[in-house]
Amino acid sequence: MKRTVQRLHDIPIYLYKTDKFKSINIRIVFKNHFTKENATHYSLLTSILTNTSKKYNTKKKVSNVLDDLYSANIVFSTYPIHKTRVTTVNLTLVNQKYLNENLISKGIDLLKEFLLNPNLEGNKFNQKVYEEEKVLLEEDLKRVYNNK
Repeated sequence: MKRTVQRLHDIPIYLYKTDKFKSINIRIVFKNHFTKENATHYSLLTSILTNTSKKYNTKKKVSNVLDDLYSANIVFSTYPIHKTRVTTVNLTLVNQKYLNENLISKGIDLLKEFLLNPNLEGNKFNQKVYEEEKVLLEEDLKRVYNNK
């Protein structure tokens, strides 16, 4: 596996080239300070960002655009590592050498849409999506707590 490092505005970009896999993975990693107070906020944020954007404002539209990219997968996740909060965005695409399409540019456009154009109403997330994800997170926390 060959690794190259490039920089874009002082942000390191690591490229790993291999012919072993039939998919292309694009991962963006954000790091910041972890506190108990922001743990729930980041979990809720990743859930909201995964499910909608301004252009794809319903789960159905998100599902359709991912299907149009040959069942691409986009996942936002967040987890603590000691005193650091790590938030990742993963996009998995079919390797374009198996297709006659340039999926990488379409995938990067999709990543931009989810990261730079969240589903906002004014300065807030869409209330319906926010409440739905909040309830799902509460249920998930209760499930973890009750599973001793």
